[in-house]
Amino acid sequence: MVEPNGTSVKISVTDNGPGMTEEVKKRAFETFFTTKVNGKGTGLGLGISQKIVQDHGGQIEIESKIGEGTCFKINIPELILEKTA
Repeated sequence: MVEPNGTSVKISVTDNGPGMTEEVKKRAFETFFTTKVNGKGTGLGLGISQKIVQDHGGQIEIESKIGEGTCFKINIPELILEKTA
């Protein structure tokens, strides 16, 4: 879902997976951290995503409940470009 919100854009991505423990949530954006077995994940995706969001002046947060799923909420300032002749 993408919704304009005044001077920012909010994006939320939700799944209905197993959810994250508090420990996993705390480490989710660490480079090379993964909960997957060896060879099934590098642990780079969330760290790279967070860096891109931060580089654009935004923030990303995690809301998760065990057994219910996880929601990533991204808030990025709206970019307004001036039209030049």
